[in-house]
Amino acid sequence: MKRLDLLATSLIAAALACGGAATAQAPATPAYKVVKAVPLGAPDRWDYVVHDGATQRIYVAHGDRVSVVDERDGKLLGEVTGITGG
Repeated sequence: MKRLDLLATSLIAAALACGGAATAQAPATPAYKVVKAVPLGAPDRWDYVVHDGATQRIYVAHGDRVSVVDERDGKLLGEVTGITGG
């Protein structure tokens, strides 16, 4: 079972929102740390992560489903299933 770090998810989403731009120099020590992990269950690989700051939800997609997580408490709010690629 994989776990998803909500803080890392927010950082990934923020980086994607900025066009994926990276700084030229990495800090000597990371300015972040793991504060919470959320078990999402199978499948064990996830494709996309999107943070919605307005609703404080994190959407995690994989193939045929999207998991919706509350960023405040890490609770899995639900899943959208039956999605087919196109």
